[in-house]
Amino acid sequence: MGADALFLDFDGTLADIVDDPDAAALPPGFGGVLASIADAYGGAVAVVSGRAVESLDARLPKGLWRVGGHGAEIAAPGKPPQSSSRIPDAVAEAARWLDQSYPGVKIEPKPTGVAVHFRHARHAENACRQALERALEAAPGYVLQEGKCVIEARPAGLDKGAALQTLMKQAPFKGKRPIAIGDDVTDGSMMMAAKRAGGLGLGVGVDLPGAQRRFEHPVEVRAWLIGKLAPPRSRRPEPEFPRSEALIAGAALTP
Repeated sequence: MGADALFLDFDGTLADIVDDPDAAALPPGFGGVLASIADAYGGAVAVVSGRAVESLDARLPKGLWRVGGHGAEIAAPGKPPQSSSRIPDAVAEAARWLDQSYPGVKIEPKPTGVAVHFRHARHAENACRQALERALEAAPGYVLQEGKCVIEARPAGLDKGAALQTLMKQAPFKGKRPIAIGDDVTDGSMMMAAKRAGGLGLGVGVDLPGAQRRFEHPVEVRAWLIGKLAPPRSRRPEPEFPRSEALIAGAALTP
């Protein structure tokens, strides 16, 4: 474990996907598991999410590195995030208009951008995209990032892959093998960056660019992480979940 660094997405990877993003949470007791894993990995564990760091802090144990806004915010354990961006006025106005015009659309303000969720208003997907595209015409330096039933306006040039590269240059990540795990297209850049650094990209439920293997469900990710805490001599064989190559050959994930 000491030779690896973990970069973990939150929604759909550590936590199950739920209809209401505000309701997403770790299973009871798993926060303690994450804290123990961070200790076992010498602190080289980062949760890398599209959520704001403030949102992650409400859902994670203390002592973890947090990366929010798809890389726009980076926060060391116990420290506030570092960020120099703000939401452009045109983007904020577009979000307010969508919130008022389309019942079921959920707006998630972030320190550096805005995410528009349409899981409960699928008919509004095109309207959400068009409104944000128009807003970006007045917001140079911002781009759209699409995910599962969500479209987000965020600063250009910042993504999860860039955040991984930044962290890999400093302690406690420097010199370790990065293992990136995620479930959405937004995690692809993180997996590609891990692969370029000699590490692994592991998808969850889907095959993503840069992912060499995959888990089928967040429960398998959590089982794999729990297994990493067992002493080597007492560690049970990792369970074989259907179509889950990442768990079938656990030795391939262990240096």
